[in-house]
Amino acid sequence: MSREARSAVPAYVFCNSDAAASLPNVSRIPGHFYPIISPNASTAWNVGETATFVWNASTISQDTFDPSWVDLYHSPEGFAVSVARLADDFDLRTGSVQFVVPNAEPGDYFVMFNAWANSSPHFRIAAAN
Repeated sequence: MSREARSAVPAYVFCNSDAAASLPNVSRIPGHFYPIISPNASTAWNVGETATFVWNASTISQDTFDPSWVDLYHSPEGFAVSVARLADDFDLRTGSVQFVVPNAEPGDYFVMFNAWANSSPHFRIAAAN
């Protein structure tokens, strides 16, 4: 395959949204991509407290009614383990959703939002205060 032909083939990205946004000429897997604002690498959530998930909703049209979900993942030993569905069936146009942080072991986590390629950077969850 020629270099020109290879550059026209879409590549799918399975990485966090920060890394995906920095790659040139990359298509994401099917689904809508809404950049995650929070949580980010400096975020710390405490079990049992209310947390807010925030995304950039500026490009979402008023007639968008995509399914919505936010899932929590833990990644011990380099592979992702689903922990909990944090929220679903919310209005994407609002740009945020709140939920109670589930009972999870303290450690590093990330969230996946509305598409498999749309994930947050790793952040910390701490034990309940």
